Amino acid sequence: MTTDDELAAEPLSDAAAGGPSAEGDPMAPDPAREAEAEPAAASVGEEAKEEIEDETEDTAGVTSASMAHDALFKDLFGDPERAAAALGTSLPKEVAECIDLGSLKLEHASMVAKDLHQRHGDLLYSARLKQDGGPILLSVLFEHQSTVAADMAWRATEKAVYHAGQWRRRTGSQRVPPTLSVVVYNGTQTWTAAMNVMDLMSLPERTRAALSAYLLSFSYVLDDLQAAEDADIDARGQSPALRLGLVAMKYARSERLVERLVAHQADIRVLLASEQGREVWFILLRYIWLVNPHADRDELVHKLVPVVGPEMEASMLTYGQKLEKHGYDQGVEQGVKQGVKQGVKQGVKQGVAQGQRVLLLEVLAARFGDVPEAVVRRVEAGDPDELVAWGKLSVVASSLEDVFGPLPK
Repeated sequence: MTTDDELAAEPLSDAAAGGPSAEGDPMAPDPAREAEAEPAAASVGEEAKEEIEDETEDTAGVTSASMAHDALFKDLFGDPERAAAALGTSLPKEVAECIDLGSLKLEHASMVAKDLHQRHGDLLYSARLKQDGGPILLSVLFEHQSTVAADMAWRATEKAVYHAGQWRRRTGSQRVPPTLSVVVYNGTQTWTAAMNVMDLMSLPERTRAALSAYLLSFSYVLDDLQAAEDADIDARGQSPALRLGLVAMKYARSERLVERLVAHQADIRVLLASEQGREVWFILLRYIWLVNPHADRDELVHKLVPVVGPEMEASMLTYGQKLEKHGYDQGVEQGVKQGVKQGVKQGVKQGVAQGQRVLLLEVLAARFGDVPEAVVRRVEAGDPDELVAWGKLSVVASSLEDVFGPLPK
């Protein structure tokens, strides 16, 4: 039997353990799954025109609001320091106090099979418990849909079970580290989904107390950005990138987004003072332009110039224009593909109908001799349902009139 001490000694990933990679690492990426994983979003280059152009090329695939949500989430929460600051305030206090968030290590972007709702925005972290140094996994999910995911408790449970299975498979141990599931939500509706998977079971209330000890129970932590106060967002750690990103996510669809960003002038200036910070800034701009329905590009840049300085104005406009062009080009390409697909489908349908007409006329000629011009015109104008009906009648009818009714003389 594996003891608690042995479980605490189980290796995490090479990143979490702080050592070199080794075979048998329970949380090391599975090559087969890595081949299925979605490509990571590239970062946006700094102010130089060439780098903006290169970056726009690299992120051309991020052209939908959904993809922009996931890309920003991955950039913010994919950094262990920023994730630790965010989790330190979103986890219940008594839970956060049990975890050494300073040991937080990103395992990899997704360890969840595609049939378990694999999402580019889902992240898996490992950390150490303060009491005995044992491992703990933190599965962080990002839910940005405008409607509440009623099945979230099931999804979180499935992911936790999957992670436990991965650990068992890779270590051979029947004891696994605990998994905490954190759901970050920035949808527009009040979160009403069940918080525990047991609440999604058909279980009469009077029998719940008797059965609950024997049933599956798993709860997740909800970080509802829409319900969070501005002061709570502003207090999340010392990272300007995290604060600005959370503001952008909280006000993603709101007319107040630019107002709230401008209120963080000091954070914006800190970002723009470094190359890495400028990369985050352009990622935020991409997010705003793709997600917020009220964000006009030129107006946004005009309002931000007093904050970012005139030297950034041209770069921001250039980047916005290139994003728009990529979106237009991809829209045209998608439209052409869709048109070809529909054209082929329609062509096949029309070809089948024409084949039915030719066959019907041959059957009519074989049974009744020369086919009058009036009947030929009826057949040529017939729709697929009529052609099928006439074809069936032509086999048993004794005359053309039995198939088509009275014919003109």
